[in-house]
Amino acid sequence: MPNDTQRIEEKTTIVPPVQTTKQTELVAPVSTDFAIRLKSLSEPVPKVLTRRSLNVLLEEARLEEYEEKITGLSSRYTEQLYSLPAREVEGYIKKHFPFFKIGHARRLALKILEERGDYKRQGIFKYSKPSTMEEGQVIKKESFAEETYVKFPTLRDWLAFLKFPNYYQNFYDAGYEDYEYLIMMMCSEHYLLNDMIIKNDIKITDADHRNKILLRLYQGIFM
Repeated sequence: MPNDTQRIEEKTTIVPPVQTTKQTELVAPVSTDFAIRLKSLSEPVPKVLTRRSLNVLLEEARLEEYEEKITGLSSRYTEQLYSLPAREVEGYIKKHFPFFKIGHARRLALKILEERGDYKRQGIFKYSKPSTMEEGQVIKKESFAEETYVKFPTLRDWLAFLKFPNYYQNFYDAGYEDYEYLIMMMCSEHYLLNDMIIKNDIKITDADHRNKILLRLYQGIFM
């Protein structure tokens, strides 16, 4: 009859040391792979920029009048416009598309910066909808559920509201006839609308009138 020592030896040999080693080898790779996957989830996903054509950007910036003129030139300059430093985009447009009005070149530059992610619409621009002024309101807000829609006036109506209807032609001739983009320029780091532009580009010589226009545009940001 086996004694106690023999029973212990028999129990000990039931699980060989080799099996323990194999279990360790199986666990280690799984743990490493899991750690790698966790690390990849924590890393930021690189931004992929979709380069849309200039024709599409012109339509969205309400500059369709230039589409025929840039036919055949769009693809040649698109890559460069997407890669230039922000401050150089407007100058590049003026150089290669000299038929653009001054304000239109700036508007397209701002649209390209927005497309590149260098300019972001915030606040009133989030749900903006163009419209004419109603009942003397410069900007009308309408709430639907949890969203607030902002209707912008036409520039002609806005200038009439300021008692400056005679300046509309100045804005139009210089290419600054879109009220929404005037507000966007007031929020732009690179293409800020200032007194010098209103004086030299839009040809408004009265300093008091320029100050009033700038003040009202600045107030329009926070309406």
